[in-house]
Amino acid sequence: CGAAALGHYRPKMNLSWGLVLAAALLAVSGAGATELEDLARKITEDFRAIMKTGRPDINMPVTDPAVVAKVPITVKLSPFDANVIASNIQIAGVQAFDFTELAQISGTNNLAIEVQVPDINVSGEYDIDGKVKISFIKVKLNGQGPLKLAIKGLKAAATVDLQLNEDGIPSVTALKVNSWTYDQITIQLDNLFDGGVMGKTVN
Repeated sequence: CGAAALGHYRPKMNLSWGLVLAAALLAVSGAGATELEDLARKITEDFRAIMKTGRPDINMPVTDPAVVAKVPITVKLSPFDANVIASNIQIAGVQAFDFTELAQISGTNNLAIEVQVPDINVSGEYDIDGKVKISFIKVKLNGQGPLKLAIKGLKAAATVDLQLNEDGIPSVTALKVNSWTYDQITIQLDNLFDGGVMGKTVN
């Protein structure tokens, strides 16, 4: 039933967590699993198996690496105040997700999930325009070029609301990310400040 269930799988979620939590939305495991948990675990492993190949017959694309055409980002976090357009983005490493907590919430068809991904690597192109504060000076921040981002030890906790159709196939009606943390993030923006000393300082 895993492949059939994948054909009915229609999660609604933010892009930033879609790749990490897509498999987790219907997944629970462990001793004493309920019927829903058994079905969810089967769907999860089916999903993991096709992340690198996709399933054209059900219009499911490759999701590791996932490809995102363009994402606008506003950064207002000291010392940065900038607008960024990230494009031609590839996100790799999500297939290595692991669940630290997967439990059906008693008396409901909802799931409490905690998931972790050891390493996520992002590459693409960027176009940035804004300002950065270096010491006591605000400097215009600009540049275009390749970007690389590495995230280590990504962890997230979420609550997923499910609804079963008449065939017993679950679909996601809501997803709430309750918390997320990471051990380390590194970002490299090539050609920042035309690749000079200032660009190396900001990176």
